[in-house]
Amino acid sequence: MVRRWRSILGCYFLKPMSLEGYGGVWRGGGHRETRYEHACLCPSCQLFLYHPSGSPVIIGSYSPIENDKKEIPNEGRLPDATKGNDHLREVFVETMGLEDIDIVTLSGGHTLGGAHKERSGFEGLWTSNPLIFDNSYFIELLAGEKKGLLKLPTDKAVLDDPVFRPLVEKYAADEDAFFADYAISHMKLSELGFAKA
Repeated sequence: MVRRWRSILGCYFLKPMSLEGYGGVWRGGGHRETRYEHACLCPSCQLFLYHPSGSPVIIGSYSPIENDKKEIPNEGRLPDATKGNDHLREVFVETMGLEDIDIVTLSGGHTLGGAHKERSGFEGLWTSNPLIFDNSYFIELLAGEKKGLLKLPTDKAVLDDPVFRPLVEKYAADEDAFFADYAISHMKLSELGFAKA
């Protein structure tokens, strides 16, 4: 696949323009909350964003194809949801070059959507409202088992880790901290496979 743009993610006060006319909720903090139907929050849809003032903002940098690495990263590098923290670190830290904080913040992306049996072997939602991007994943994780909500072995494993658990508690208590750290981790993940310009 030819990639001409680096995928980007704005901070908590930005909203993907591609969501206009669709159906999720992008919570921008404060009193701003906008509802969209059938939202697509995939990285390719996050190229153009705008500040609540209405001015367009592009976060990240243009990546001409000449700056792409010659080798394409392997597909299917997601962690096995049945394994624990050692496996998470093997996938995210050793293979992708990310850090422990990225593992926890990117896990918070489970606040959106759900698992599909045909893709992962698991079925269900992680949060009560899977169309709102917020810190509810961490709140639900700390609350323990709740009927109707999914908790994968990898989700539960972060609670047993002395490095991961304090981050889960921090993000459950402070949504703004989660948004800020998620934006950084998502950018790092999105830029995997790109050469530095």
